[in-house]
This record gives sequence, structure tokens and C-alpha cells, in this order.
Amino acid sequence: MKAPRGFWTIGILLAAFGVGFFGFYSLRQSKTLPEPESAMSISAIPAPSRNIEERTTSSAPSAAASSPLTDQSVKLLAYAAASDDKAARDTLDAQAAKGVPVAEYGLALFYFTKAQELNPVTPCFAASGSWLRKNSPEAAREREKMDRAAMSGLKGDATETKKLCETASTWFEKAASAGDPAAQAKLGQEFYSAAARLKMMASIVSSNGDSAADQETKDDLNRGGGVLKLACAEALRWLNQAAAAHEPNAESALASGYLVGVACVKRDQRKALDWYTKAHDDGDLSASVDLASLYWEDGNFTDAHHWIATAEREGAVDEETSWSIVQYYKLGDVNEEKADYWRQRAESLDAEEDEKYPALKLIHEKEMQAAGQEPSSDE
Repeated sequence: MKAPRGFWTIGILLAAFGVGFFGFYSLRQSKTLPEPESAMSISAIPAPSRNIEERTTSSAPSAAASSPLTDQSVKLLAYAAASDDKAARDTLDAQAAKGVPVAEYGLALFYFTKAQELNPVTPCFAASGSWLRKNSPEAAREREKMDRAAMSGLKGDATETKKLCETASTWFEKAASAGDPAAQAKLGQEFYSAAARLKMMASIVSSNGDSAADQETKDDLNRGGGVLKLACAEALRWLNQAAAAHEPNAESALASGYLVGVACVKRDQRKALDWYTKAHDDGDLSASVDLASLYWEDGNFTDAHHWIATAEREGAVDEETSWSIVQYYKLGDVNEEKADYWRQRAESLDAEEDEKYPALKLIHEKEMQAAGQEPSSDE
């Protein structure tokens, strides 16, 4: 079976802490859910508006296209450029050189995707490069140890991966600072994930011993104004800016943060529901499955059925939603026949995307290798 995959998001922080009733391995779609903290009733929420832009795996736009670039079109250009499409790369370079924020975001995605090609396991944390070394040299060294351990089983050029990651981060920061909401969301997600890993690192260091180096690392991470708090401040700053512009990935990231309560915000199920609803209405189709799962856990089966039916209408054109529906029918409202149907649909959508963008196919194969699985027979 092909695992869900794609740009790792805030789900990495959830996987790192091993939480979730609906949790599942995913680099494409990893939004895991915790055990419900109480039997509190959740009031019904309105059905979504229908002003959702359809997301498909359509071909990358022509480099000569006269229409303005959008976050979606530059994403496809980035995938095409990473798959050795020179015209797509030239378009991104030319527009980024002119200071077009959305093109800067696309160029960042290009470098990010090339880094994933070399090593999809070690993520390009925004706070893992010069930012982290500046704010906490000890924490940076500990993080590099963790990354070396993660990379030990893979063939990959660690130096080149690091260089690509830091180049991607530079372009993300430029685009975000210039006001591109998608870049702001990406940067916020990466800082949030970094904060979660820093918190996990603090726990590991605390359990390893009380050497002077360990104590210095703990102080850097935890004391007032420490690097963990700084990472959270950066995460929330970027995510809130993007969410104010109705950027759905930022809204889903905030929802996931409130759902689990790890690192930067306290757990708040009501806020999680509100943010997932906003995310869905603004274009994150897979948020409908998150809402269905939350209502199912709470025993509100009427709203759970409403949202999973919404997801099934939208999952036909969106692979992330399709994979999320698979997990819903495997781990929640168990229905093996429906799970198998949506697995086949998700694999079909994935295969279409892999055929168009060889870079994504290579990343997927390496993800399967890292997870100890064999790529599906259709590849």
C-alpha cells in the first residue's frame, strides 16, 4: 500500500510524541488525533461554503503562460522544475529575481523538493540552520546528532541536503516577509515542528544525564526567553499572519496545534474545530476528515457522517483527502470495503502525480524505503 506523503507539516510534531487515535504514518497527510480528554458535547457547526477551489493533480502551467502566478501554479512549477523542466525553473528564477513574492515561494519549494529527493526523512526545519545556531549553539549540536541518526540508514549527501534546506529556508523567509501567505504558512509550520522537536530534545537530554553540556542544552531550551519559546513565537507569528489572509494550510496547522496542545499552545478542542472549519472553507479539503474524526470520537455521529460524506464528495479529486478517508474507515468508523475503495482511488491519484512529476515519485520511493516498505507494484 502506498502511504500518504507530501510536504511534512505540523503532523511531524504529533508523530514525534506518539499521540493519536486516528494517527498514521504520513509525509503527505499526517494529522493525528489524540484521545478525547473528556466527554464534553460539541455543538454542531454549519455546513461548509462551496467556494472551494478544486485541487487536482493537473499539469504544471506553461512557462509562457500570461496569467498571473498563484500559490497553486507555482507549486506545480516547483514540482516540474525539480523534475528537470528547464522552462519551469527559468520562470521561477526570472520572476523571483524581480522580487515577485509568489515566485520566491515557488523557488523555495523547488529547493525544498530537491532536498527531499536526497533525503525525505530529515526535514528542512526553518529553525535548524543559522537561526538555531545563532540562538542556541548547544541545541543546534544536539539537533544535528538527531538528524545524523535519522540519516544513518539512508544513502544521501548530508552536506548537499543541508545546503538545499538552508537555501529553501532563505527563499521561504524572503517570500514570507514580502507578504506571501503560503510562504508564511510554510515557515510557521516548520518553526512549530522545530519547537516540538526542541521540546522532545529537552526530554531526551534530561533523561540522558546531568553533564555540564546536558545542563547547558536544557538551559538554552527551557529558561525564560530560551530557544524553545523563541521558536514558538516565530511559529505563531507566521501562522497567524497567514491565517489572517485565509491561508488554509496555516489554519489547519493551528487546528492541529490546538488539537494536541504540544509545544506552543494549550490543548483546546473547540478552537481546533473552529480552525479546521475555517481551513476547509478556505480550501483545505482534507480538513473535512479531521472534522468527521473529531465528531466521531465525541460520539456526535450525525455530524461525523455529514463531514465524511463531504469528504467523499471532495476526495474524488484530491489525493490527500482520499488517503485521510482511508484512515477514517480503518481506525474510526470501520468499514473495510470503503477503506479499500478509497485506497485504490488515492493510489490512482498518486500514480497520476508521480507520472507527471518524477521528482515526487523518487521522494515517495525513498519514503517507502525509510518506512521499511516496498513501493507499490504499479510503480
